[in-house]
Amino acid sequence: TLKLLPYTIVAEHLANFITWLEYEARLIRSTLHLVGFDLGAHIVGQTGRRLDQGFGRIGRITGLDPSASRWGSNSGRLADTDALYVEVIHTDITGPTANGIGTPIGDINFFVNGGSNQPGCLTHICSHNRAFEVFAASMVNSGLVGYPCSSDLQNTLNRCRGDPLHMGGLLLSKTGSKKYRVNTERRWPF
Repeated sequence: TLKLLPYTIVAEHLANFITWLEYEARLIRSTLHLVGFDLGAHIVGQTGRRLDQGFGRIGRITGLDPSASRWGSNSGRLADTDALYVEVIHTDITGPTANGIGTPIGDINFFVNGGSNQPGCLTHICSHNRAFEVFAASMVNSGLVGYPCSSDLQNTLNRCRGDPLHMGGLLLSKTGSKKYRVNTERRWPF
């Protein structure tokens, strides 16, 4: 028999629960927004894949610094096809002990302070955890906006320019380019 990994079991159970909500509580899949941090970003991505049949895709997935460990180019990782709109917030993508994926894997990818070395953080885990903190802040701070980057170098040198786009928030869908840089402060609300 095929042995399922723990994260695939969680994704299967979450997909089953959402299907139950559709039948019992009349949940409309296209209005659903799933959020996952670290490995949880890949779990909600796999959940979206499991639900992409019958009723169509879920509305939005937000991946908060998706884990890079064992997920670099793995087809099981979060992808821009896992929901109608996939947004990714990257906060810890560089260095030998970095936790997040540096590749733009969502429809829109926000690289907070370039994606690494978050203000006020001295460790990778602090920078990694900043992903859920800035996402929470985006619910109340409309000043968390990103500017489009046409290259990694532009992002690294903080030279991204163009029409701003709000990071996070509650909108189910956004349009723009693939990669944005967001500059923040060191403390809440960033």
